[in-house]
Amino acid sequence: MKKKWKGIVSIIALAVVMFLQNPIEAKAGHCGGSVDDCGCGTEYCNNSMVCWYDSPWSYCDGHDFGDTWTYLETSATCTSEGYQHWRGYCSICQQWYELYMPDGPLGHDYGSWSIYSDTQHVAYCVRCYDDKYESHNMGSWYDGGDGWHYRDCYSCSYQEKKDITAPAGSISATPNSWSSWYGTVMISGYDAGSGLSSISLYRTSASGGSECVASYDYGGTTASVTEYYTEYDEGVYYYTAYFYDEEGNSSSSTSDRIYLDHTSPSISGTGNTNSDWTNVAPRISVSATDSLSGMSSIAILDGMGTIVGSGTSSATYTLTARYEGIYTWTIIATDNVGHTSSCTITTKYDITKPTILGTESSIVHNGTLISGYLEDNIIDQNIDDYPYRSSNYPTHTSGLKNVILYKVTGTDRTVIYGSSTRATFQESDTWSFFDMYYTLPEDEKAVDYYLIIVSDHAGNVAQKKLTSRQSLLTWFHTSIDGSTYQ
Repeated sequence: MKKKWKGIVSIIALAVVMFLQNPIEAKAGHCGGSVDDCGCGTEYCNNSMVCWYDSPWSYCDGHDFGDTWTYLETSATCTSEGYQHWRGYCSICQQWYELYMPDGPLGHDYGSWSIYSDTQHVAYCVRCYDDKYESHNMGSWYDGGDGWHYRDCYSCSYQEKKDITAPAGSISATPNSWSSWYGTVMISGYDAGSGLSSISLYRTSASGGSECVASYDYGGTTASVTEYYTEYDEGVYYYTAYFYDEEGNSSSSTSDRIYLDHTSPSISGTGNTNSDWTNVAPRISVSATDSLSGMSSIAILDGMGTIVGSGTSSATYTLTARYEGIYTWTIIATDNVGHTSSCTITTKYDITKPTILGTESSIVHNGTLISGYLEDNIIDQNIDDYPYRSSNYPTHTSGLKNVILYKVTGTDRTVIYGSSTRATFQESDTWSFFDMYYTLPEDEKAVDYYLIIVSDHAGNVAQKKLTSRQSLLTWFHTSIDGSTYQ
């Protein structure tokens, strides 16, 4: 509107100037034939009057431009003025007349905003295609319900979207109590926005150490994924899965603990049991440990599989006489997942003395019982350590170790050396034996008695006291048949 009034004022001003400077003398009377039509403002109309036309551009018949009247136009642009130009030569006035009517500048007429870039939009002038730019006028973020968040430019159709939601993920691990098998870890992940990029799986031990044990790449999938990881190492572990989407959002999920025991228990104490021949009841004392699931039981079994001693982590048993001989004992340790360890202990238990059998006899003299009487003054003895001599019927004995024949006079005890009176057995042999034979010499009348001492490899000792006929005669100063001894 302002431009329109400016144009009108300019036209009026130009008309006034032309009216004052270019009087038009009417040579052929007033145009229109009357004062009112011509607009001269005079009451008389004659050839001598000068007619001042106030509107020479209106094709008043008072001017005669002939074919000289022309119209020229320069169009206005968005940034520069245009004009309308009328020009003609009046043959009556005999002068040129020109009229200028300015127009513009028009100013730019920009159309709608359109997207130019991620940061600006652009609008173009509909006439000159001039462009102008502005930064996007973005609204607030809103959840699109499809895994993305959006915001729109208020001025153009530009829309931004971003994934600010972390991937959804879960993890589970079994077994959650002690097991002898392997562990299974299941990981599931999903991202509806930019899509799942990767999953990293970390294992943490009970001691606190953590390490990455698996990783999976997906390249931005929006489908649900499931992975399985098998744990072969024993121990106590829990797992954390880290989920990443293409926009860098992340989440994590941690499993319960799993308990895996692949190792059998450890047995100790077997070396504490005497495995050599002994006549003292051996004592078996063993224990077992398991650093993972712990101990369930430990048992001591005899050769027939009978449990003679047991406990959770330790067991003891002291042999009784029924286990005389050589016995092998089995130790079985069981942990809480059923793993077992076993070992054996061998005992050699001999509580039966060696046997000394001979030709001596027993007599009663003057009411006194005298055992081991050598009527013929000959010591003839069969000595052994055979198993059947024991009431426990062992399969083995320790066997003879030493056989010695002594002659005893008063408090003096003298070894009688000889291949048939003395022997040493270096090695244990259940079936070892010795035949002792000794003829008493005549000059040993002063000997009080003879003593046989036999020991076995278990420490059992057997003794036998033998009395010669000479000794009896010396003791009682009489003959066996009742005559006086000289």
